[in-house]
Amino acid sequence: MIEQEQVNAAIEALERAKEQPPVKSYASQKEAVEAMRDHIADLHKRGWSIAAIAKVISDAGIKTSPAVVSSVLKPRTRRPRKKVASPQSEPLST
Repeated sequence: MIEQEQVNAAIEALERAKEQPPVKSYASQKEAVEAMRDHIADLHKRGWSIAAIAKVISDAGIKTSPAVVSSVLKPRTRRPRKKVASPQSEPLST
């Protein structure tokens, strides 16, 4: 049986929740780590290794790897492909 006190406590919790931003969910670990980019960059500037930062994040409950942390910290830029000139057709000699 659910007591009135429990219902009142739930109502109070819902009222407190109105004052807070909604809880954000992330589709991937990379998105979650990207949300921490500024904090990661700050630790890295202070001398923390990428592996150590990844361990701190993993220990906090977000399973990640140094590769993911590195990719967020130093995103790769894609260079445009060089256009390959098509060989010009030479007239056939007869």
